[in-house]
Amino acid sequence: MLGTGTAGHIAIVAAFCVLLGWAALSDLQRRVIPNRISVAILALYPAHALTLSASQIALSVAVAAGVLILGMVVFARGWIGGGDVKLHSVVALWAGWPLAIEFAVVTSLFGAVLALSWMVLVRHFPPLFPSAATANGRTEMPYGVAIAAGGVYVATRLM
Repeated sequence: MLGTGTAGHIAIVAAFCVLLGWAALSDLQRRVIPNRISVAILALYPAHALTLSASQIALSVAVAAGVLILGMVVFARGWIGGGDVKLHSVVALWAGWPLAIEFAVVTSLFGAVLALSWMVLVRHFPPLFPSAATANGRTEMPYGVAIAAGGVYVATRLM
């Protein structure tokens, strides 16, 4: 069994961070978070779960399910993309109950900074962000960047 802080656990958490970076970069470039990234983060979770008790795993699954259900509602209203919902849910699984509130706060703070920055960048440098505007005139923001930042925060707390 892996213990917190062991080389194996550190490698698993590092892989989690690499996947988060990939998600953020993909969202920045194409406004798409490929399903394979969220699936890979989910597939990596059992290796991390070896460091948890059964009750911690159950609470983590409950948190992730709650985030997924709430995300589906928000997605249905058109306020967030499906890739964001899936990424947020799998990162919430890793955060579990102990870190769920911190993850939400950190992600929200990064999201606020991202939103303000994004509005300025898209308005003043539109040629650099041609894919930011949609057909309906709304600006798409790569919120996966904020989710990934919150996930990296979670990773630092898992060490």
